[in-house]
Amino acid sequence: MRVKRANIYGFGKWQDYQIDFPDTSLVVINGANESGKSTLRQFLLFMLFGFPPKKRELYMPKTGGRMGGQLTVSTESDGVFSIERIHDRRNGEAVCWLADGTVMDEEWLKIRLNGIDEKTYNSIFSFDAKQLTTLDNISREQLGDVLLGIGMAGTEKIYTIEKELENELNDLFKPQGRRPTINECLNEIARHYTKMKELEIREIAYNDKKRTERELAEEINLLQRELVQLTHKRDSYHKLIDMYPLIEDYHHTVRELSLYPEQLTFPENGFTRYQQVKEYVLPLRSELFAVTNQLKDYHEHLTMIQAQMLSASVLEQLKYTVASFDSYAITKKQMEEKNKEVTHLKQTLTNELSTLEIGFTVDNLATLSFPFHVEETWFRLKQELEQIEQEKDNIANELSRIDHQMNQLLTERNKLENEQIEEHSLGQFIQKVEKKEAHNQREPETYKQTQWQQFIENDKKINHRTLVIAGILSALIILVGWFANQPLLLLVSIVLVSIVVFFQSISKRRNKWMDNLFDVDEARTEIISDDEYYELKEMVSRQEQIKQHILSMNNELHQLEVDRLKRKERQRFFNQKKSATDQYVQEEIAAYPFLQGVSVKHWPLLYRRLSVILDKYEQMVEKEEQFNYLCNQNRNYEQDLFHWIEKKGLMEEKQTIENAVVFLKELLKEQTRLSNQHDHYTQLFKQLNEQERELNRKLLPYNEELQQLFSIAAVTNEEDFLKKGKQAEAKKQLNDKLIQLKKQLETVVTNSNINQLEETDIAFIKGKYDQITQTMTEMDGLLESKRQALADIRSVIHHLENSEDFSMMKHRYANDLDRLQHLAKKWAVLTVAKDKLTETKNVYQDKYLPKVIEQTSTYFRRLTFGRYVQVYPPIDKHSIQVEDERGIRFTAEQLSQGTRDQLYVALRIALSTLSNSDANLPFFIDDAFVHFDHRREQVMFDILVEVSNNQQVIVFTYDQIWKDYANKRSGVFVKEVLTTD
Repeated sequence: MRVKRANIYGFGKWQDYQIDFPDTSLVVINGANESGKSTLRQFLLFMLFGFPPKKRELYMPKTGGRMGGQLTVSTESDGVFSIERIHDRRNGEAVCWLADGTVMDEEWLKIRLNGIDEKTYNSIFSFDAKQLTTLDNISREQLGDVLLGIGMAGTEKIYTIEKELENELNDLFKPQGRRPTINECLNEIARHYTKMKELEIREIAYNDKKRTERELAEEINLLQRELVQLTHKRDSYHKLIDMYPLIEDYHHTVRELSLYPEQLTFPENGFTRYQQVKEYVLPLRSELFAVTNQLKDYHEHLTMIQAQMLSASVLEQLKYTVASFDSYAITKKQMEEKNKEVTHLKQTLTNELSTLEIGFTVDNLATLSFPFHVEETWFRLKQELEQIEQEKDNIANELSRIDHQMNQLLTERNKLENEQIEEHSLGQFIQKVEKKEAHNQREPETYKQTQWQQFIENDKKINHRTLVIAGILSALIILVGWFANQPLLLLVSIVLVSIVVFFQSISKRRNKWMDNLFDVDEARTEIISDDEYYELKEMVSRQEQIKQHILSMNNELHQLEVDRLKRKERQRFFNQKKSATDQYVQEEIAAYPFLQGVSVKHWPLLYRRLSVILDKYEQMVEKEEQFNYLCNQNRNYEQDLFHWIEKKGLMEEKQTIENAVVFLKELLKEQTRLSNQHDHYTQLFKQLNEQERELNRKLLPYNEELQQLFSIAAVTNEEDFLKKGKQAEAKKQLNDKLIQLKKQLETVVTNSNINQLEETDIAFIKGKYDQITQTMTEMDGLLESKRQALADIRSVIHHLENSEDFSMMKHRYANDLDRLQHLAKKWAVLTVAKDKLTETKNVYQDKYLPKVIEQTSTYFRRLTFGRYVQVYPPIDKHSIQVEDERGIRFTAEQLSQGTRDQLYVALRIALSTLSNSDANLPFFIDDAFVHFDHRREQVMFDILVEVSNNQQVIVFTYDQIWKDYANKRSGVFVKEVLTTD
C-alpha cells in the first residue's frame, strides 16, 4: 500500500491543506519544530485506523470547521482508492471510494490492512523519538507479541482473550486464596457436610416418637368408645326426665277426647273455607257496583271530545307542515352562514391576489387553469437556470485558479532557467568530478602498495639474515665433521644450505609477481582539491534537480492548459444551454402573461400560491351554489304553506310565515291534547267493560262453593253451619294434640310402655342419670391428659416431618459437589486454552524472532561501522544484548544514548522489513535520529533508500541535512512544511 495524496479538511492546526506524495518510495517531510509534522503523521494514522472519540477531540480544528479528511492510497489488488473519515459522521468510521465508484465500509478497509490495528501498526510500521527510550524495557514476551501481530491478523483479540483467560482462572481458583469461586465452593461443601451429619443424628429419634404416638392413639380410641356408650345411656335417662310432663299431658288429652261423639259430619276445613269465600265475595260485589257507574261517565266525555277533533287527513298534513318548519329554520340559518363564508372567501381572495401584484382579480380566476405538468415544468426551469448559473460561476473560478497556477509555474520555471548552466560548462564540471572520484578510488590501492613494499624490504632483510646464519651453521658443521671424521654431518650441512637456497628462490618469485600486480601508471593528470570537488558535486546535483523540476513544471503546465481548454469548452456548453432554457421561459410567459414581471426562481412559489387561491375560489363557487339551492328550498316551503292554510280556511287573514307557523303549532298542540284525551277515555272505557265481565265471572264459583259447604254440613243456613263448625274444630285440635304427644314420646319409649311410664318414679331416673354423669367426668379427665400427651408428641413428630433441613442439606451438598465438578472442568478447560495460546505465541516467536534479530544485527553493524557485530534477543529478565568486534557483550543499559537509539531504530526497521512481505504498509518515522551524527545519518539514509525499494517510507524531520541528502539522491521526494502556529 502506498499513500498518494492527503486532503485535510481540518485536523489540529491543519485546515484545508493538501499534500501529494509522488511515486517515489522514500518521502522526506521537512519542517521546523512546531510546524505540524507530528500532527500530519497522526492524521495519516487517523485516516488508516481511526481514533476513539476522546482522542479525536484532541485534534479538533483550532479555528473551527469539520474535523477529518481524505486519504488517497493505492494497492496492487485494488488499485487507487480514497479513504474519508469525518469526526461527526458515522462515529468516525471510514468510507472508501474505489476507482469504479463503488463505496465500501470500515470492514473492507480492515481487510485491506490485513487486520492490523493502530496499536500493532505503531509497534511495527511507525515510531518517533519518544519511543527510543523504551528499548531498556523491551522483553522477549513483548517482542513475541509484536511478532505474533506480524503472523496473524486480529492480534488485539488474542491479547484480550489471554487477559480474560488469566482473570477467569484467578477468579476460579488460587491455592492459598479464599475469595475465588472454587475455594469458596470447597469451604461451603465442608460446612454443609458437618451440618448434614448433625441433622442425621436428629432423624434417628423420630422412630421412637412414632411408636409412642401409636400407643397413645390406641388408648384414646378405647376411652372414646366407652364414653360413647355411657353417653347413650345418660341421654336416655335425660330424655325420660325431660319427657315426663308430656306423658302426663298425653293421658289428660285422652280423657278430654272421650267426651265428644265419635261421628261428627263437617266439611274438611269447612269453617276456614267458609271464611275465605266470604272474604272474596264481599269486595267483588262492591267493586262491580262502582264499575257500572264509571262506565256511564266515560261515555259522556268521549262524545264531547269527538265533536272538537279535526279529521285524520287534515291532522296529518298539519303535523307534516309544523315539522317541516324546523328544516325551514335550519335552512335559513345555513343560508346566512353560507352568505358569510362566500363574502369572507371573496375578500380573502381579493387580498391574496393583491399581494401577488400580477394584476389579477377574483373574476379572472374563473378562466385560469393549470395543466398537471405546469408545476414540474416551472420547477425544472428554475433548477436548470440555478444550475447553469452555479456551473458558470464554478467554471469562472476554475479558470481563474488555473491561470493563477500557470502564472506561478511560469514564474518559477523562468527563475530556474536563469539558474541553469550551459551544457558545455556542465560537462566539464562533471568530468572533473568523475576524475576526482576515480582518484579517490585508487588511493586505497596505493596504500596497499606501500604496505607491500615495506613487507618486501623486511622480507629481504630476514632472508639475508637467514642466509648468513645458515652459512655460519653449515661452516661449523663442516668443521666439526672434518675434525670428527663424520661424513653424515657433511651431508646435513649440504641439506641445510639447499633448503635455505630453495626458500630464497620462492620468496624472490613471489615478490616479483606482487610487483607486477601493483605496477600502476604513475602518470597523473590534474586533480582538483576536495573543497572544489564538493562544491562542483553539489552544483552538478543542483543542476540535475533544476532540470528535473523544469521537466515536472512543463508537464504540469501542459496538464493545466488541457484543463483550461476543458473548462472553456464546458463554459460554451452552458451558455448554449442557457439560451435554450431562456427560450422555454419565453414560451411559458406567452402562455401565462402574468409571469412577465416575475423572476423564474419565484415561479414554483407563485404556482403554489395560485394553486391555493384556485382551491379557495372553487370553495367560494361551491358555497354560492349551496346558498342558491337553500334559497329555492325555503321559497317553495312558504308557497306550499300559505296555499294549504288558505284552502282549509284555518286563518281568516294572511300572516307572516313565522306567525302562521306559531298559529299552526298551537292548533296542533290542542289537537294532540284532544287526541290524547280521546285515546285515554277510550282505553279506560274498554278496561271497565272488561273489568265488569271479569267480576261477574269471579263471583260465580264462590256462590257455588257456599252451597256445597252447607250441603256437606247438613245445614241450610249460615248460623247452623258456624255452630257445627266450632264443635268439629275443638275435636280436631284434641286429636292433633294427641298425635303430636305420641310423636314426641316415641323418641324415648314405645307405645306399649307409655301407660307403664305413668307409674314410674322420677327420683329413680334422676339417680341413674347422676351416677352415669360422674363416671363420664372422670373418664373425660383421663382422656384429656392422654390427648395432651398425644398432641405434644405429634407436635414434635410434625416438626421433624415438616422440617426439610436434612433433605435440603443433602440436596445442597449434592448441588455443591455438582457445582465443584462443573467449576473444576471449566478451570481445566481454561488452563488448557491458556497453555495452547502461550504455545501458539511461542511458535510465532520462534519462527520470526531469529529473522528479526539477524536483520537487526545487519543494520546495527552498518550504523556502528562494524564496531558491534551481533545483536542477541532478550532472554528471561535480561534486555537486548549486543556483541562488539572483540566478542564482549553489552546490555542496552550499558550503551550510550546514541548507540541505544541506533539499536532501537535498527530493530524497528528490521521488524518493518520482515512484516512488509505480508502487510505491505507504509513506514512512518518521526524525528527519530536526534542522537545520530552526520556519518550515521548518511548510513541511515542509505538504509532507508534500500528499504523504500520494497516499501513506502515517510520520514518526518526538522534536520535540514536530510533535505540535502534527498536532493543529492534521485528518486527521493522532499516536501517542506511551512505552516507554523
